[in-house]
Amino acid sequence: MEAVVFIFLSILLVTVNTTSPQKNNEESCPPWFHWDEDSHQCQSCPIGYYSPNCSLPCRYPSYGERCQKLCNCTAEYCASDKGCINKTSEYR
Repeated sequence: MEAVVFIFLSILLVTVNTTSPQKNNEESCPPWFHWDEDSHQCQSCPIGYYSPNCSLPCRYPSYGERCQKLCNCTAEYCASDKGCINKTSEYR
C-alpha cells in the first residue's frame, strides 16, 4: 500500500511541476532589472535608465547607475548616463 501511495504522489508531483506556469518574464524581474529575450533572464538596467522595464531615462537632476548621482548643471547639459556635459558634448 505504501508503494502505491508513493507512486501516486510521485506522479502527482511530476504533473504539477511540468504544468505549472514558469514566471520567466519581465514581470518576474526585480526593480532596476529588465527581461532580456536573448538570454532569457533578468538583466540590470543600462546606466542612466530606470523603471520596471528600464525604459525611462533618469529624471533630472539624477543620472548614472540606478540614477543615484546628481548633476550640478542645467537640465540641457545633464546626460542621464554620464552626468554633466559641456557645450561640445564632451563628458566631464
